[in-house]
Amino acid sequence: MRELIRLVSSAGTGHFYTTDKNKRTKPEKIEIKKFDPVVRKHVIYKEAKIIFCLKKSRRQKKPRHRRAFSVRGSQAFCSNIT
Repeated sequence: MRELIRLVSSAGTGHFYTTDKNKRTKPEKIEIKKFDPVVRKHVIYKEAKIIFCLKKSRRQKKPRHRRAFSVRGSQAFCSNIT
């Protein structure tokens, strides 16, 4: 059972790596020394969960209603009749 994880820099730069790990064989949290390009040094990266955010719009969309009649120019016609 593989799980996506995020390795976050301990230097506080906000830089991170993403990887996966086998949750069954490695139940403990991972700490790896990797290169942080922001501070240009090798620092310790600690495991954190990946948070999946689904962006929801604040305004709810109104349902589209089918109009039976529409007016174009000065003529009115029924759109349901072919």
